[in-house]
Amino acid sequence: MAEVQNQRDFFSNDTGVDRSEYAVTVGFARNLSDEDSDDAFLVQRSLDPNEDKPGMAGVYVEIPPQRYAMYGGIEGATLHRDRFELRLTPSGAKSMGGHRKFLARFKLDAKQFKGLRDSLRFVFGGCNSYQEVP
Repeated sequence: MAEVQNQRDFFSNDTGVDRSEYAVTVGFARNLSDEDSDDAFLVQRSLDPNEDKPGMAGVYVEIPPQRYAMYGGIEGATLHRDRFELRLTPSGAKSMGGHRKFLARFKLDAKQFKGLRDSLRFVFGGCNSYQEVP
């Protein structure tokens, strides 16, 4: 069986961070109001230590609005100053509509980027395959 190579590459006009009493969520979307588009995804980690799992198993990934969703299934994640890349395992890609890689490009000021970076550090805390590239 051939490996899934499908990827989503888009400019995120709607890049945001949300910290509720339950979770930290980081989202990227070409157009947040377009619910039929696959050009959006979010990553999330629970704030409840009783619900959270260590490493990548505790990271929730979704193509909104819950069209595809899973925990784990992440091969790696890389934050650059102007983009974020999420790579899925082959089984993770099957759970996410065949998408193996998500690349969200963005333009954020220094304060917005710091908030994004700090939130991704929490979401991917304890994950060796998360990296930041200056």
